[in-house]
Amino acid sequence: MVCARERLRSLEKKVGNTESKLDEIRIVNKAKWLLIDQEGLSEADAHKYIEKSAMDAGITKRLAAQMIIDKYL
Repeated sequence: MVCARERLRSLEKKVGNTESKLDEIRIVNKAKWLLIDQEGLSEADAHKYIEKSAMDAGITKRLAAQMIIDKYL
């Protein structure tokens, strides 16, 4: 019973991590499409812009992308 409970907790943690990663991907993609639409960047350039913005500010890509979304929406 204890083993089963531990496996369940492990699986729940993995699901939570996966959902968090998918949410981050959705936010970054939304920011990329806004940069493509509003700034005329290519998809690769938009992705590089988000990564560089995050690196320069010392924040996560998710936060950098959210700031871009907030700017344009």
